[in-house]
Amino acid sequence: MTPDQKSLVGLAADIMSTAAPDQLWSRLAEAGLLGIAVPENVGGAGLGLEEVLLLLEEHGRQVASVPLWEHLVATLALAQDKAPDMLGVAAEGSAVLSLSVSLDGGTAVVSGS
Repeated sequence: MTPDQKSLVGLAADIMSTAAPDQLWSRLAEAGLLGIAVPENVGGAGLGLEEVLLLLEEHGRQVASVPLWEHLVATLALAQDKAPDMLGVAAEGSAVLSLSVSLDGGTAVVSGS
């Protein structure tokens, strides 16, 4: 792990182990952790899959009761699709994203909410 990645994991561990359950989502948003996979030009950190996986590993370790996995996977998919209107609200935590993928004649159709 790089020093920045260690800092990311440490920050996540601190928030997930100390925040009250009803404050966890907003604390993750304030720390910028909900937008780690969102490009910087729309309010995110512009990090990649490796950092998302490190954050999800810590989420599992802490058994934090927020839909982080679903949210981060959706932001990764939307970042690939270049959907800035959804990515901005994802990064700030004012929306919780989820993702659905289906095959339509062999083509993946991605939808989010």
